[in-house]
Amino acid sequence: EQELEMHQEKFAAELDKLSHDISVVSKYTDMQQSDQYAQEIRKIAKAIESAESTARTYNARQVIFGQDLTDYGRIAELKRTFEPFALLWPNVDNWLKLKASIQEKPMIQLNAEQITKDLQTIYTALHKSTRNFKNGPTSVLQIATDLKAECNEMKEHVPLLTALLNPGMKQRHWTKLSEVLGFEFALDDEITLHDALAANLEEKIDAITEVVGIASKEYSIEVSLQKMQSEWEEINL
Repeated sequence: EQELEMHQEKFAAELDKLSHDISVVSKYTDMQQSDQYAQEIRKIAKAIESAESTARTYNARQVIFGQDLTDYGRIAELKRTFEPFALLWPNVDNWLKLKASIQEKPMIQLNAEQITKDLQTIYTALHKSTRNFKNGPTSVLQIATDLKAECNEMKEHVPLLTALLNPGMKQRHWTKLSEVLGFEFALDDEITLHDALAANLEEKIDAITEVVGIASKEYSIEVSLQKMQSEWEEINL
C-alpha cells in the first residue's frame, strides 16, 4: 500500500507537468511552427492516454486494498482543455503542407481524388475549430477562420484539377481541348495549377468538362475491353 502511495505521488507530479504542457499549447500562435506544434501535440495526446490508463490501474489497486478511490477527474478536465488545440494545430500543419504541394508541384504529380478527401477533412476540422474558439483565444480563432477561408477557396479549384488529371486524357483529347480553348494546352512535367489558373482555364470549365467527359467514356470502354481480353486469354490457357 505504501508503494502504491509513492507511485501516486509521482503520478500527481506527472499530471502537474502535463497540465503545464497543455497550458503552453494553449498559447501557440505561430503558424510557421505548426509542424513542431503538431509533433508536441501528438506527444501530449499519448501522455493523456497513458495517464488515463495509469489512473484506472491505481483505482483498481485501491479497490483491492479496500482504500477510498482517488478522484482523477483532473485528467478529463485536462483532456477537454487540450482537445480543441489537438484538433486545430495538426490540421493547420496538414493544410499548409497540402497547399504548398498543390501550388508548387507539377499537376501530373498530384492525386485529385486524395486532394479532394484531404481538403474536406481539413476544412471540416477548421470549421469545427472556428466554433471551438468562438470565445477565444482571439488569435487562434483568427488562424482557424483565415485558413478555413483559404481551404474553401482551394476547394473551388478541385473541379478543374480533377478534370485535367482525368486518366482518359490522351494526346487526341489535348489537341481537341486546345482547339476549344483557342490556344495550345496540355499537361506536361512542369505545368502547375497556378499556371492553369493563370491561363484562365476555370472560365472555360464547361468546355473542358465536355472534352474530358468524352475522354473518360472512351477510357472506360478501353479498360472494359482490356479486362475482357485478359479474361479470354485466361480461358484459352
